[in-house]
Amino acid sequence: MRPLVDEVAADRRQLDRVGDDDWPAWWRASGQRELRCILMTAWDPVGVGDAPEAWDEYDNYAPGIAHRLRDATDRDEVVENVAEYVNHVEQDFMGVLTDERRRRNGYLAECLAAWHEWSFEHRGRPPHEWIDDD
Repeated sequence: MRPLVDEVAADRRQLDRVGDDDWPAWWRASGQRELRCILMTAWDPVGVGDAPEAWDEYDNYAPGIAHRLRDATDRDEVVENVAEYVNHVEQDFMGVLTDERRRRNGYLAECLAAWHEWSFEHRGRPPHEWIDDD
């Protein structure tokens, strides 16, 4: 297992590599902030989400989640990769992974896939076919 600092650096390099030109701008403008809020409220494996001074607690894990969201080829791959990553973080770096947390992390991965689709791909707007133009 790589030390956390090496893993975080590798994840950040993944985010910096050339790819979709829109993604880095979205990430800087809103994606990173939104993901931070989601991790503190919906994930929060160490229970510090209600402490304002701890709102950067999970920032090291955001790049790992983000590049898995960005680089997957389909929704199933996103869910699998994100769930696997947060399970790895909880088991290998936090020591808090239980069967219940593993199950909840699967739900979290589903939610993160949906959030990424709506926030990045749809820019927070519903698809045109959902809008009643009458």
